Amino acid sequence: MKKVLVTGGAGFIGTNLILWITL
Repeated sequence: MKKVLVTGGAGFIGTNLILWITL
């Protein structure tokens, strides 16, 4: 459960980072 939460959080941050760099 915790592992899934951490992975989801990392994916969310990664997506925001990619969008921020693209913009």
